[in-house]
This record gives sequence, structure tokens and C-alpha cells, in this order.
Amino acid sequence: MQSGKDRDKNKDVSPLLKMFKKLRNQGATIIFLHYTNKPQGTFAIQYAGSSAWAEDTTNAFILNRNDHKKTFVFEPIKSRVGNLKKTAYTYNGNDHRLINIDLENAVETAEEEEIRNIVIKFISSQNPKQQITYSDIMNHLRSAKQINKDKAIQAGKGKYWQATKIKEQNNKDVYTLIAADSPVKSDKSKEVVCILKKN
Repeated sequence: MQSGKDRDKNKDVSPLLKMFKKLRNQGATIIFLHYTNKPQGTFAIQYAGSSAWAEDTTNAFILNRNDHKKTFVFEPIKSRVGNLKKTAYTYNGNDHRLINIDLENAVETAEEEEIRNIVIKFISSQNPKQQITYSDIMNHLRSAKQINKDKAIQAGKGKYWQATKIKEQNNKDVYTLIAADSPVKSDKSKEVVCILKKN
């Protein structure tokens, strides 16, 4: 933007976006990074500045970083073209590549990872003949950090452990670990090339 222009005012932002549209109409892909206001209480994160930034774009994402996993999560907030979904990447600084990775793993917090490891250790330490129930796991997690333990247990289903219903016992869920080589856990990462310019 030109000197003295205000990024909060549509009348100052719109000429820049018109130029972007002309470039787009000539076949260019325009990508710009803008910032958000700090979240206020329970309100969702929103972009900062003029409404034109989001109104005049084709697609828009909120970019979140998970410092624990060193991942970047792109969450669509506007989609005019394509079937956009929430996706996650790691960044390879050696050759400037973004590697598309499993979303659930990418957003996992340190506390959720700790819960996952506790559950895996608990199930694996029990007698194989013992039927481990949801209640058994929750009772074992009582001393764990105060996060949503149910959410952590549900997130691990089908990835790290499975719940099998026992019809003879009123469809009670019994938890067992999924073998490391099980096809349920296999998830090949996809690669996305990202060209970055150093100043």
C-alpha cells in the first residue's frame, strides 16, 4: 500500500485489491499474508483491518501454529473455488517445502499427547485377558492434567486403540491397542511445494 494509506479503510485497501484482481485475471496466483486481532475471550479469531481483505479474496484461511508439534494448520474461513478443508503441514527449512501431514496429529497439544501416552501405557500394562473399559481408562486418568480426557480418548480411537462392543455384556466397549503395523494407522504424508523468496 502507498505511504499514508490505512489498512483499516476500504477506500485505501480496495485499489490494491483491484490490482491483485487484474493480475489474477492474467493467470497469476496471488497469495498474501495478513494478521489477525488477538482473540477476545470466547470470540473466534478474525482478520484485522478493512473488511475488503476478506470480501475481495477468492479463498481465505486462518493460519495457526502449534508450537508443540511445530506444525502449521490452515483453516478455511472463505471458499469460492475448490473443495477446501482444514489441513496441516510441517515446514522443511532446508529445501523450503511444506509437507502435508495428518491433521489430528498436527493439532495435538502437549497435554493431549501426554494423555495418549498414559492410555497406551495403561492398556499395554494390563493382563491381555482383562477387559479394559472406558471407565477403567477414565479412572486411571484421574490424576492426569485437567483437560478434556474424553476428547483425548475419542481422538485416539481407530488410531492408537480400538473399542470393541461386547454384545453379551450390553454392548460394553472393551479397549485394545492397535498394532503398530496395522493398516488403520498408516497415513502417507503428501508433499506440497512452497516457493519462498528470501529478502
